[in-house]
Amino acid sequence: MKNDKKLSGLEVKVTAKSVYKRKILLRVTLITITVILLFLSITYAFLYITQETGYFTIELDPNLKANNSLLMSASSDFDKTPLTLKMNTPKSMDNISERWLPDDIDDIEGPHSKDNYIAYTFFIKNIGTESIDYMTEIEILSVIKNVDEAIRVAVYKNGVKTVYAKKNAQTNKPEPNTVEFASATNVMKEKQKGLKPKKVDKYTIVIWLEGDDPDCINDIMGGVMKMRMLITETKPSD
Repeated sequence: MKNDKKLSGLEVKVTAKSVYKRKILLRVTLITITVILLFLSITYAFLYITQETGYFTIELDPNLKANNSLLMSASSDFDKTPLTLKMNTPKSMDNISERWLPDDIDDIEGPHSKDNYIAYTFFIKNIGTESIDYMTEIEILSVIKNVDEAIRVAVYKNGVKTVYAKKNAQTNKPEPNTVEFASATNVMKEKQKGLKPKKVDKYTIVIWLEGDDPDCINDIMGGVMKMRMLITETKPSD
């Protein structure tokens, strides 16, 4: 009997120790799972934010519409004249060559982006009685992983095309057949002069990742660049 009691006591002690170990293991497992879920939640939120805010917007200064009778529309018949034109951008873009862009890219009204480029055509109309000067500006809102090194932004105004690019990182010279970015925060900024009454300026904006750019390397994979175009009132000193 004495031996049986000792054995029973030993069994109880072993069982209690096993339960304690299991509790510790369970606690560590729960903490690990919580940390993993938290990391995944943060990662998901980051991807969600970058995707959901992945818009290119074209914004008209309200003063131009109210005071100077300047209207903006995605269609040449001006059936709608919003202050902001917004287009969804592709979730991701592979690099392409400018040569691959469609020949008629300036002939399609409104948004007409494809998998590997962004394209939007819109119109500015003066419905007032006097000529109007205004400013066009493409502002760089944010850049991740230096993707701006290989981005191209083409601006067609009334059929005349200008391609903007950041200077070559190695030579510090403009890329071939491009105009360098106006500044670190602007792709371009230009005053548009003398839009006469009843006349229309037509714009097409095209954005792509230029594969022939020597700065288009693996290091920029997964990069993000956000921009917007502003059409604002000019001041006498501008």
